[in-house]
Amino acid sequence: MIGARLPVISVVFATMPLAAAAPNPPAVSDFISKIGGDTSLKTMGGTMTWPQAQPLVRNKHELLGYRFFAENISSNAMATTERSRQAFATACVSAGGTLEADEGVVTKEFYKRVLGDVIGPRVGKDYWRGHVAVCAAGPNRVLGGFVAVVHDTTDVVSKGDIGSRFLSKVFGLPTNTAIYAFRPNQIETRAALETASAKRVALVAAEQANESARTEVFRKDMAVGSETSCGTVIQLRGPMVEIAVPAYRSTPTGQSTFWSKRERLYPAGPALCSYGL
Repeated sequence: MIGARLPVISVVFATMPLAAAAPNPPAVSDFISKIGGDTSLKTMGGTMTWPQAQPLVRNKHELLGYRFFAENISSNAMATTERSRQAFATACVSAGGTLEADEGVVTKEFYKRVLGDVIGPRVGKDYWRGHVAVCAAGPNRVLGGFVAVVHDTTDVVSKGDIGSRFLSKVFGLPTNTAIYAFRPNQIETRAALETASAKRVALVAAEQANESARTEVFRKDMAVGSETSCGTVIQLRGPMVEIAVPAYRSTPTGQSTFWSKRERLYPAGPALCSYGL
């Protein structure tokens, strides 16, 4: 019947409680927000040419964060670096990783690539120092990278001449530290580096084997007129070979010819010559 009320039907849907989403593990780069400092180039004197700014200049696309410090330090210039590295190490463990060995292939290769031409030999009482660390979860996965560049002025403040010490107290001579967090995909894994190293070793071994085989054939087929690394073959007597030395080459005793055993001769090229001695 038109206008009649339809009965109200209540439908109750049973719902299961939603499982709480598993929290994402903290990123290793999160350490950068916990160490203090700032991101102003003024902290480092406002210059992009100093070594501590070079990772920012050359590797900017590889960075997840950075912090700068200017501190009046009289003894341990690496104090901020050590504290920041510890924060990096703690974040690394929280993310399920461990730090690669300081003398391991990953760390050494990372240092070479980022700081190899930035940190030179120590000159004078103020100088630059560098340190890197790499967090990895096994040989095939890098979780993050840590780079520190320090302009160490502590020797000027504590061991400089009277004028240097006086000026540093009056005007201040801070030790500047730059800390960088690098993207993990910009750092070679241990497995990749070890594979590349093994390939290089195999290639060198193959080249040496080929060269040895070529030399053996050369010695076996040697004839008058053959060119060696010492000069031209002019006479053969069994295992002995007489060589004529080119006029432009000086010899230890001034001889123009000499005798040598075949086994001591090499094809023309950069090989050393014993001149029969």
